[in-house]
Amino acid sequence: MLTLSEEIFLLALDDDNGNILSFAKKPIGYGIGGAILSELVFQDRIQIGEKHRLTLKNSSPTGDEILDEAIVEIKQSDKAH
Repeated sequence: MLTLSEEIFLLALDDDNGNILSFAKKPIGYGIGGAILSELVFQDRIQIGEKHRLTLKNSSPTGDEILDEAIVEIKQSDKAH
């Protein structure tokens, strides 16, 4: 089963040559980033707290390399999310 971010990536690909469609090049990063955060919410790893800030609830590995890297980035970040 594909993750939401993988599905968004596949939707942005040109069926003929496998390149990212020209109109999708700029917004794809936002879509994939949002999909990764959504997956983490679905798995109860993060939550939206006060003032719409992300809170890490569970930093244990998910088994998905991309989601695990996102958890590490959130955990190591000094900035409010």
